[in-house]
Amino acid sequence: MDHMLVGVGVEITTDCNLRCLHCFARGGESPSSLPHDDVLDLFDQLSAMKPFTVEISGGEPLLRKDFSDLISYAVSERNLPIIVSTNGTLISKIVAEFLSKLQVETAVSLDGSRPEIHDSIRKGGAAFSRTIRGIKNLVQAGIRPSVRTLVTKHNLQDLDNIAVLCRELGVRDVLYMRFAPVGRGEDNAKLLEITREDYRQVFDLVSSMRNDPDKFGVVELDCATPFPGTYREINIPLINLKGCPACHTSFNVRATGEVEPCPALRGMIAGDTKNNTLDDIWQKGRIFKMLRKTKIDGCTDCKYFLRNCYGGCRGHAFQTTGDVRRKDDVCWYKINAK
Repeated sequence: MDHMLVGVGVEITTDCNLRCLHCFARGGESPSSLPHDDVLDLFDQLSAMKPFTVEISGGEPLLRKDFSDLISYAVSERNLPIIVSTNGTLISKIVAEFLSKLQVETAVSLDGSRPEIHDSIRKGGAAFSRTIRGIKNLVQAGIRPSVRTLVTKHNLQDLDNIAVLCRELGVRDVLYMRFAPVGRGEDNAKLLEITREDYRQVFDLVSSMRNDPDKFGVVELDCATPFPGTYREINIPLINLKGCPACHTSFNVRATGEVEPCPALRGMIAGDTKNNTLDDIWQKGRIFKMLRKTKIDGCTDCKYFLRNCYGGCRGHAFQTTGDVRRKDDVCWYKINAK
């Protein structure tokens, strides 16, 4: 049985110019990169698999000296729908013009509306000002980037201000993302992770902001965010309306060449591109086949399970309990039921 492939992530390097508290790849600690020819081969394979998006990330992908060659090949030679995920600090006017010429979508990480918030999470010296400059360069070059904001204790009270700032900058949309205790995120989980009750605040806020697009622009929640079965009633479309997409509609390739269902499922390796093709791993990988058949303990009798969430984020369940079959403890239905 073929499985529809929607999105693929490719980490082309773990090198990074920042040391973000939450980084799942531990960017910059022990830099490694996929060899140039290996990346081109992955693009060849992905061209045949025809995913809807291919997200190039790291680390910081712009640190690669061959970045422009790789992106040019992916877009011009293989017609891949590339999204470049970046911290934005290295987006000069020249880089912005290059991305604009190829019509490459760009996602920029911004975790605060002020330097003291953003820079407290994304360590690296004046990261905020450099990221804002990068966003402005993209907009001036004709690219309206997406902004991705990781919701943590540091910025929980700043989410609306981030949306207002992004609207003023000309950003296309803001995607609020859930923290995962992976990599450096595991080291800093107590500093970063918000509570189950905090997620209700996030939903109420996003619902309110969506009613005022002139002020806040387009705001969304990512596929890992816990959500109520009644989310349609509060006008919040999620990126994936059928729960966790890991191994069902997406996978991730690490800078080592290893393939995993999702960066939040670090340690669950489905295969290695040195020994198998991407399509073989996608269709036949043991981990993928297991996850596709997994029954979630304590969730299957819930009225929202099949309609909406499928047990929530598998990565969060795995990282917090060690068992991918456990339900996501941050359950909105639990909150509503209190």
